[in-house]
Amino acid sequence: MILSGNKLLLPPDFTGNVDISGSNNELIVKSKKQPLKLDICIFGNDNIVEIGDDVVCLGTEIFVGTADSACNRSRVSIGAGTTMDKGCTIRTMEDSSCISVGKDVMCSERVHIWATDSHAILDGLGAVKNAGKEIVIGDHVWIGMDAKIGKNTKLGSGSVVGWGSVVTRGDYPENSLLAGNPASVKKQNIVWTRERPNQLLNTEKP
Repeated sequence: MILSGNKLLLPPDFTGNVDISGSNNELIVKSKKQPLKLDICIFGNDNIVEIGDDVVCLGTEIFVGTADSACNRSRVSIGAGTTMDKGCTIRTMEDSSCISVGKDVMCSERVHIWATDSHAILDGLGAVKNAGKEIVIGDHVWIGMDAKIGKNTKLGSGSVVGWGSVVTRGDYPENSLLAGNPASVKKQNIVWTRERPNQLLNTEKP
């Protein structure tokens, strides 16, 4: 279902599932690459979801708000050349929150990027203590299988997040290797490539 009063810019052969409830929302999908298996749900007003050029998704769900809790003025963006494997989810639920995934990011299977805890934690005076405002993932970041990126987190460009790691709030430096639960910086000044190790280790000449 897509209610009127929303702006959609989609490629002609887009086959993803879209559900938008609210008004003045924008969904912009620039990528024409296949596969682009996306389920996008937006509940609220004045939200923007933008998928950049040459993005590949093998099965990604993007949620802005929920049917019983609208989210307003939030933004989700996925940069050009990013790839997301099966079972990835991106979710934000607080007003004016932001999830920014940079260019050439590689998300393995079942990566979850959530700028929200979904439910509130209050202090003794009733003030919310766990509001989610942003997740910023830099360019050329590799996020390993089953990793989770939590609210109020910034990952520097060129970094690697290890398999099954849970990255919680913090500002992590560029070109760092993070691992663990909660994740911490294990190495710095690393460089990674999409090539397989054997492609670089195999020095035999034909």
